[in-house]
Amino acid sequence: NTVSDAIPGVTLSLLKEGGASSTVTVNSDTSKVKENVKKLVDAYNGVVKLVGDQFAINGATGRQGVLAGDSTARAAISRLRTALGSSSGQDGNIRSLSDIGIQFQRDGSLKLDEAKLSSALGSDPEAVQKLFLKSENGIGKRIPEVVDSLIDSVSGAITARQNGLTQTLASLNKKIIREEQRITDYEQRLTAQFTSLEKLVSQLNQQGDFLSQKLNANTN
Repeated sequence: NTVSDAIPGVTLSLLKEGGASSTVTVNSDTSKVKENVKKLVDAYNGVVKLVGDQFAINGATGRQGVLAGDSTARAAISRLRTALGSSSGQDGNIRSLSDIGIQFQRDGSLKLDEAKLSSALGSDPEAVQKLFLKSENGIGKRIPEVVDSLIDSVSGAITARQNGLTQTLASLNKKIIREEQRITDYEQRLTAQFTSLEKLVSQLNQQGDFLSQKLNANTN
C-alpha cells in the first residue's frame, strides 16, 4: 500500500529498507467538508427565508409579499425539502441528513448540530461522502436535479412562470396602450365638441346682439 491509496483515518504499517517498519496515520481534512455542509445549510435557509418573507404579513403595511399568492414558490421549497429530507438508500448508520446532525425546524429551516457532524465524520467519513455523492441517490444528485427542474431554460417550473408573467405583462402593456389611445381619442373628440359648441354659442350671442339692435332701432 502507498499513502495515496490509503483510506482517511486508517493507520498503515510501512516497510523500510532493511526490514524496519514504521506506521503512518492518514487523517482526512474534515474542515472543508464541514465548511461545505454549512454552506448547504445556509443556502437552503436563505431560500426558505426569501420565500417565507413573501408569505409573512408586513407589520407596517399589513400586506403579504408580492409572491404570497404564487404556488410556484411554495412548490420550489417543497421539492427542495423532499430532496434534502429523503434517505440516500445506502447501507449503514448514515443514510440521511439527520444522521450527520442536520434537522428540519418547525419554520422549515435547517439546523446543524456541528458536534454530531464531527462525530459522523470521525466515525465514518466515507459514508458521509457517499451521502453527498452525485452518483446513485445521493443529495448531490437529487439537489441539482430539483434545481434544474425549477430553473431549466426550457422546462423549468420557475422559468415557465417567469415566461407566463412576461407574456401577461406584454398583454397588459398592449391593453394599456390601446386604452390610452382610446382615452386620447375621446378627449380630442370632447375637446372638438366643446370648441364647436363654444363657436355656436358665440355665433348665437352675435345673432342675439344683432336682433336686439334691430328691435331697438324699430321701436325708436
